[in-house]
Amino acid sequence: MKKASKILFLIPTMLCMAFVSGKAQDAPMPFTGSIQYNIKNTSDMLPPEHLAQLPTSASIKMSKDKMVFEQADGNKAIVDAATNEIHTLANLSMMGLGKYHIIESVAETAADTASIQGAKLTATGQSKIIKGYTAYEYTATIKGEQGSVDLSIWCVPDFCNPAFNWATQVAVGQLNGFPLEYSLKTAAYTMDFVVGKLHYGEVDEKAFAIPKSYKPSTVEEMQKDVEEFMKAMGM
Repeated sequence: MKKASKILFLIPTMLCMAFVSGKAQDAPMPFTGSIQYNIKNTSDMLPPEHLAQLPTSASIKMSKDKMVFEQADGNKAIVDAATNEIHTLANLSMMGLGKYHIIESVAETAADTASIQGAKLTATGQSKIIKGYTAYEYTATIKGEQGSVDLSIWCVPDFCNPAFNWATQVAVGQLNGFPLEYSLKTAAYTMDFVVGKLHYGEVDEKAFAIPKSYKPSTVEEMQKDVEEFMKAMGM
């Protein structure tokens, strides 16, 4: 499987941003606490029943050296800055498949990013306030075997541990900060991540635990299972 396909498959899990702007306020950095997101899915092509299966919420919990991004469908990304490991937890049980636990290093993530062609990152020079933080806009287009993905990203410099930046930027390279707002657009649909609630405070270590139901795997093994499932379904 080509790297571009791999990254596109993981974008909905690993990229986490917000779509709310407001009055500037005291915003502590580095951030520790939780952020609740609402996900807005729109499409002129997908049937309503397919659109309804897309995740509609997500959350981030962040300490000084760990971060977990979780969607309501059970997909997660856990980042450990102390070990420089990114744990992707992919839940494909709705497809009749299992729950996959994939471990990659920050170095591997950087190598994947460097291998992607046509994902030029552009700073637009625009800025705005998002939940008290000054964010700067970047755009990019990722080209893959299944089409292209247009990204609109607003990132905040020095928001958190730099290792978390890489965990959310695997598809576009290293931004100058943490992407707090995000929009993903393909030919079929658009996903907008919108901040619902932002809470400052310490995070319980249990939030970063790896559930035993997620079995160790690789992206290649998971993709093979998906391809076999689709073939069996006549897709």
